[in-house]
Amino acid sequence: MTSGPAKILKKNISLKKISVGYQMQDLVLFDLNKQWQISPDTLVGKSKNSAFLNLSLAGKVHSTYLRGQLRYQDGPGLIYE
Repeated sequence: MTSGPAKILKKNISLKKISVGYQMQDLVLFDLNKQWQISPDTLVGKSKNSAFLNLSLAGKVHSTYLRGQLRYQDGPGLIYE
């Protein structure tokens, strides 16, 4: 959670601001403008069946960092650990 949402939710937690030189630990980069459609090719698990197939969505996770290490990245060469 970043400082803006924390203030809105009135969460009293210690947060750092993302800036040049910031040593990130856990971070999710989310593209609010990304339009995409759920298809068997976009599902990551073993099953390629979902009640949400062909559903169009707005917004998509671009990448996820856990303890400073890239754990997920969307797109060609998908990283998923």
